Amino acid sequence: MPEVRIKNSYSDRKGLSSIDKTIQLKEFSHYSRVSIKNKIYALIEEWKNQWNDYYKFSNYVVSLFANDIFCVPVDSVNYYDVINDLYECIETNEYHDILSIIEYLAEKISIFRTGYDAFSNFKRYKVDLRKEFNDLFEDECIGYRFIGNHIEQISDNEEIAEIKQAIATPFQEKVNNHLDKALALMSETGNKDYENSIKESVTALEGLCALITNKKGVLSDHITAIAKKYSLHPCMEQMIVKLYAYSSDENGIRHENKNMGHNISYNEAKYILVLCCSTINYLISICGKELNL
Repeated sequence: MPEVRIKNSYSDRKGLSSIDKTIQLKEFSHYSRVSIKNKIYALIEEWKNQWNDYYKFSNYVVSLFANDIFCVPVDSVNYYDVINDLYECIETNEYHDILSIIEYLAEKISIFRTGYDAFSNFKRYKVDLRKEFNDLFEDECIGYRFIGNHIEQISDNEEIAEIKQAIATPFQEKVNNHLDKALALMSETGNKDYENSIKESVTALEGLCALITNKKGVLSDHITAIAKKYSLHPCMEQMIVKLYAYSSDENGIRHENKNMGHNISYNEAKYILVLCCSTINYLISICGKELNL
């Protein structure tokens, strides 16, 4: 029976068939490998269709892949051999081989499409394959991006550990659910919502602080009470208060102010997520008694 995998679907939201949204670095999931393989397949097919002579195209691909990727004699393989070997690498090889292949293909493949530009002019343009792969990395929560012509790591193991630890708290409704939503809104294919991702991250932190104080109020009220009881450094207290202001005042995220001066990016949403998770983990470590931990 085929497995259904739709991000933020009914099954995903209800935890019936949950999709792991943890940022991936050195271990790519089976599903992410399938997505990468499907993307490469689609791009190669589109590239092939732009050649008028299939024979010349297949010989060109064999010469490229045999020489540059697999280091095998050109006369020992055909087009289908090198394509199948390429897909096998995506399915089975280490993460760095996959990234090397993607980096290589983004440089060698040239695809042109037609469409309307911002001024409603119909034109032919060269596809930015690096952007297409960056979008795929984002959808699949893969912690790498093209920066210029090269792929670079944008997340580290410490950040990932903080997120995993925070999502594993015993406080499902007040904390974990909001962090799950924050991750989902960063990774949903075609439906990313970084502003609401930030709201969910801050709401998770606010929910934990409410559990610690056992009072009603907003994050700034809670953290003031926590700082007084647990002798938080004034700078740390102010950092959290300012985080709340960033998301909640009249110029902030929660008010959907369109005059903030910039568009919210993936990196900004990830930064707030990691910051909130780190703060959650720290507060749990010092306030465990209040939380019966």
